[in-house]
Amino acid sequence: MPGGRRGFRIAGTRALFSRRAERRMFPRHDEPLRFARRSLVHTGGARAPREGGLRFIPTRVHGMLDYGVGALLIVVPYLLGFADGTAAQWVPQILGLVAIGGALMTDYELGVMRVIPMPVHLGIDIASGVLLAVSPWLFGFADRVFWPHLIVGIMEIGAGLTTRTVPEDATGLTGGRAA
Repeated sequence: MPGGRRGFRIAGTRALFSRRAERRMFPRHDEPLRFARRSLVHTGGARAPREGGLRFIPTRVHGMLDYGVGALLIVVPYLLGFADGTAAQWVPQILGLVAIGGALMTDYELGVMRVIPMPVHLGIDIASGVLLAVSPWLFGFADRVFWPHLIVGIMEIGAGLTTRTVPEDATGLTGGRAA
């Protein structure tokens, strides 16, 4: 071919199998960022990975839910009348404390210490939601009370699956401070 180009070419069109097209499709080992830029979005001065359509709850809203649901889990046994010193009472109260403690230590807008990455926090939320939802049958108190545990557990699983994994301020582990 003229000019030393390799590949198949139809008159009047660009080369279908040229090196240039190959480079666009498959990154070389020394150019990973060229392709990573496409999956990044600009959020508040920082670049953050693009989220899927399933993750629509902002991390700030999730933080508010963490503190609210944590407090609710601590007091709901007294409000609904199953504070009798059994697992029916202690499971939601312990998971409420875990939710508040995790919220305080998560790297998002409402976190204080910012040591737990958001994806890890969401995994903990999902696991505690599963534990809360199955606890009436796991610990044998489903004959007395199970609806509060099941409903809040399913909601916690849903929040964990639909919350964005990158905070809007995207400060990272430094909490907005210089590293």
